[in-house]
Amino acid sequence: MKQDERVKPDAITYNTLIKGCALMRNIGLGDKLLREMKEMHLEPNDISYNTLIDLAVRVDDLDKAYK
Repeated sequence: MKQDERVKPDAITYNTLIKGCALMRNIGLGDKLLREMKEMHLEPNDISYNTLIDLAVRVDDLDKAYK
C-alpha cells in the first residue's frame, strides 16, 4: 500500500488495520502500525488509541493498555 504512490492510506485505513490486529491478538503488528502511522505524519485519533487499548486488553497486557 505504501509502495504505490497513487494510494495514500489515511487514519481510517490504519484504524481498520489495527482493529484487525486486535481480532488476531497481534500486539506487535498493532504497535508497528501505530509507529508507521506517525512516520507518515498521520495523527492517531481517539479510535486509534481505543483500538490499541482493546488490543492490549485482549492479550492481557494491562500495563501497555494504561500507557
